[in-house]
Amino acid sequence: MKTNSIIRLVIPLSLCTVVVCLLAQSVGRVAPARSTLDQAVALLGLGNPQAAKELLAQIEARDPSYEAARRYLALCLHELKDQRGFLKAIESIDLDAPVVPPEVCEDLAFRQIDALFQCRKFEDIFDKIRAFRTTYSVSHRLEAVREYEMAALFERGMKKAYEAAVLKDADKSAARWAEANANLADFLASAAQFQHPGYAVLPKRDLQEDIFVARLALGDEQAALREIQFRDLATREKLSLLRLKLYLKLHAGQVEKLLELMNQFVNEFPASTNRVRIEYEMADLSFEVAERAWLEVRDVTRTNASQAAEKWSHVRRNQALGREIAGRLLRQKGAGLETQDYLHLWQDYLLSYYIQGDYSGLAAQTAVLLADAEVGSLGWVMGKVNEGVVLACSDPPRSREAGELFDQVMSLGFRNKPAYDQWITCAAKWHVCLALRDGNRAEAEATAHWVENSSCSKTLKQDFLRVYRSLIGDSE
Repeated sequence: MKTNSIIRLVIPLSLCTVVVCLLAQSVGRVAPARSTLDQAVALLGLGNPQAAKELLAQIEARDPSYEAARRYLALCLHELKDQRGFLKAIESIDLDAPVVPPEVCEDLAFRQIDALFQCRKFEDIFDKIRAFRTTYSVSHRLEAVREYEMAALFERGMKKAYEAAVLKDADKSAARWAEANANLADFLASAAQFQHPGYAVLPKRDLQEDIFVARLALGDEQAALREIQFRDLATREKLSLLRLKLYLKLHAGQVEKLLELMNQFVNEFPASTNRVRIEYEMADLSFEVAERAWLEVRDVTRTNASQAAEKWSHVRRNQALGREIAGRLLRQKGAGLETQDYLHLWQDYLLSYYIQGDYSGLAAQTAVLLADAEVGSLGWVMGKVNEGVVLACSDPPRSREAGELFDQVMSLGFRNKPAYDQWITCAAKWHVCLALRDGNRAEAEATAHWVENSSCSKTLKQDFLRVYRSLIGDSE
């Protein structure tokens, strides 16, 4: 038989015991409404909360047992794992009112703490925990309540930390960090006094993992790492990956540190099933940083030569790392990566050659991509656009051949798939540039109108027209 969740929640008396008490109290008294309540309580105690709920719903508000029925109905909802329904059901109920046996009142108060935790209502849970300790000061559930308190302190602390990391307003971010630090420090203090190796009421949680994450979030990285150095390989890998993900959330802007942590992970756990994914993230991040620095170079080249040189150095350093990793993953045909990530890696990889003006390298790598790409596929479209770019940027430019390639791509039309359609608009942009460069304004205007009247997404269309709207206006 499936274990009843009442037992899992460390309830002092089973609902079956409550049923016996209630039936004993009703001996010699026979009232239809009370009989309905008794039947419902019996069903609940026997592990059939749905049937009990249906019976309890029949008891009307004018019935003397209505208030008791409301409380048992709430228990049914909790048993059915309708946590939000349970919380709504007890909103207007005085849980201490003596309309049900004391053990049921305690059960409701305990389940309220559980439901608040499961629904992540951390702003309310601590008041309820304090109230439970005051009202039921000798309850043997107090240790379980302490677990909920520890877990809630951890979860609220991490929630506030994540909020602080994304807030742009410095004062608001500092306020969130202060809340996070207070909650996480209280969690660690409570965990230090906890007499058990892990959670009992919340068995799916890992207490040692929570302690590790809390220390990292508070900046006590050395203490956290000392705790895991003697753990088994699988545990060290799991926690190291957790550390990496946490750093990515809390310190996304510290790129050099992120790359360092990623490199540490792949070196320490070369056989990890997560290795390919981490390497992909390393390459993606390196290319992203390089592209951002490249855009900055274009802004400062004319005004500050030394700063431009420094940024170019930054571009080349990150591109070298990205290419090293991406080249290895691409030679493996993206084994271990999803198709969209594999093609995204190709996009970044080819762009790195364009950024450095290495058109022979771009041509060679584009040929590799096209060799395995099915005609009309995203990989093929990406390859054809880059093939056209090579021709357009050659010395002297081979504009006619490049234009034919861009025409070929544009003829495929838009498919309402952003990853695909961006390459169609990219081909259109190059087509317009070539037409204007060759003095063929009519053709440039025709291409601009084609994009304007197309079915591509609003974002792509706006991006295109932000640059070429004048062509449309001139022709009207």
